[in-house]
Amino acid sequence: MESNQNQNPFAASGLFVNTADVWTPFKMSFEGFAGAGKSLTMYLMALGIWEEEGKTKTVLLQDTEQSAKFVVPFYREHGLIEGQNLFITASRSLVDFGKILDLAEKHRAILMIDTVTHLYEEMLRQFSIKENRPIKYPGDAMILKPLWKEKFSTPFVNARNCHILFTGRAAWEYTMEVNEQGKKEFNPTGVKMRGDNETAFEPDLLVLMEREQEVKRDGVNVFRMATVMKDRSRVLDGKQFRFDPMDTWEAGENRVWDTFKPVYKFLASGSQDQKRPTDTPMGPLFQTGNAEAYWARRRQVEILIEEIDGIYNQWMPGSGGLEKQLRSIIFNAQFNTRSKSALAELHPDDLRDGKDVVEHLAKYVAKNFDLLEKMHKDGQYEQINAFVLEEKQRVDQAAMEKAREIEDDDIPKDWMPADQDKPEQVKSEQTMLKLIEEDVTKAQTIDELHAVRSTLGDLLKTMKPQHRKRIEDAFEKRSSELVEKQPEPAKGKGKNGKGKAAQLSL
Repeated sequence: MESNQNQNPFAASGLFVNTADVWTPFKMSFEGFAGAGKSLTMYLMALGIWEEEGKTKTVLLQDTEQSAKFVVPFYREHGLIEGQNLFITASRSLVDFGKILDLAEKHRAILMIDTVTHLYEEMLRQFSIKENRPIKYPGDAMILKPLWKEKFSTPFVNARNCHILFTGRAAWEYTMEVNEQGKKEFNPTGVKMRGDNETAFEPDLLVLMEREQEVKRDGVNVFRMATVMKDRSRVLDGKQFRFDPMDTWEAGENRVWDTFKPVYKFLASGSQDQKRPTDTPMGPLFQTGNAEAYWARRRQVEILIEEIDGIYNQWMPGSGGLEKQLRSIIFNAQFNTRSKSALAELHPDDLRDGKDVVEHLAKYVAKNFDLLEKMHKDGQYEQINAFVLEEKQRVDQAAMEKAREIEDDDIPKDWMPADQDKPEQVKSEQTMLKLIEEDVTKAQTIDELHAVRSTLGDLLKTMKPQHRKRIEDAFEKRSSELVEKQPEPAKGKGKNGKGKAAQLSL
C-alpha cells in the first residue's frame, strides 16, 4: 500500500497534506449592536480556550472599547494576570495590529480584538487626514478596500499558529421596496458588521449577538441571544442560544464555552507540529508592486491629466468648435487617442513627457490662432489637422536630432520639450541654430521665409545676443537672395516705401 502511494504523482509531489493531521487555529467573530454582549461573550470564549489548552498560553487583547477594566478582575480570579500572561493595549492602529499578530503567531498566543470596527474607522480617519479632505465614495473605496485587505483580512486569514477572536459593531442592511402607494422606500432587511462587508465572514465561526427583553408579571428579564450566522464545521450553523446574566450561573460555570466548544474541537484538532504546505513563490508575476503602489500611480496620472487640462485652459481657454477641434487633434497626435479615459491607463512617465509636447503645441496654435480661426470659418478642417500635425512632426524630428547630439549640444526647452525636473541638463543652442539656418536656406520664396519666421514666435528674444545676431544675418542674407530672384515688379516698394526684404526685420 505504501509503495503504491509513493508511486502516486500527487502524493510524491509534496504539494499536498493530510488536513486531518494539521492543527487549525480557532477563529471566531461576534457582531451586534451596542449592549448586545459581544465583548463578554468573546472574553468567556478566550477563557475557555485558555483553560482547555492547559492555561499555558498568553492572552492578548487589543481593546479599543476601553472595556478591559471590567474583565481584568474577572480574569484574575481564574489565573490570568495582567503583565504576566495577559497583555492589553488600547491602540486602534492597523500597524500595531500587524505587530501584535506577529507576536501572537510567534508565541502561539490567544488574540482578541474589541472591536475591529474601530480599527477600520481609524484607517478611514488617517486616510482623510493624509488626503486633507473627507472620504469620497465610491472612488476612495477602490483604495481603502485593498488596503484593509492587505493590512487586516489577509494576515488574519493566513494566521496559522494563534487563536483569534474579534467583535464588530452591527449596522442595518436596507433594501429598496415599492409600497402600496407605488412609492420607493428603504426598509431594514438584515444586519451586517460595520466596516468592510467581508470582514465578519473571514473567521470560521460568526455569531450575531442580540439583547432581548422578556416582560413578565414580576418584571422585565434581560438576556442575550446568540445566533450562529456561519459555521464552517456545520455543527452549530443556524442555531440560537440564550445566555442569561452571569449571576444566575453556578460558580466556575462557563456556558458560552460549553456552547461553542464542539466547533473548537472540530477545528483545533491535529498536531501543531505537523508540516504545513508552504506558499508557492509567485516568481516575477506580481513583482511590479502592490495595491498601494498601483493606486499611487493612478493618483499621479489623475494629477497629470488635470495639468494637461490646465495647459488647454491657459492657451486655448475658449469652448468653441475650433478650440475643441484643436484639443482633439493635439490629444490624438501625441497620445494616439481622443479619449481622456484611455489616458488614465498610460504610465505617468508617458503622460509627463507628453504633457511637455502638448504645451508646446498649445502655444503654437495659440500664436497662430487668427490663421486657424480663418481656416475653421472656411471649413478647411483637414488643413487645420495638417497644420498641427506638421508642427508635431517637426518637434519629433527635433527630438531625434537632439538625441544624436553630444552632451554639450542640446536643444533649449522653448525650442522643443525637455525634462522640467532637470534644468541643469538643458544644453547649448547650437542644434537649434543649425535647424533654423537650414529652414531659412530651404525657403524658396519670401512667403516661405515669412512662414519660417512665424514659427519661431518669441523664441529669438530668449536667445543670447550673438546667436540672435547669427539668425538675423541668415534671414537678411536669404531675404536679399530671394528679392534679387524676384521679377522686377516684385522688387518695387510698398506703401511705406520699403521692399519686402525689410519686412523680415527681427
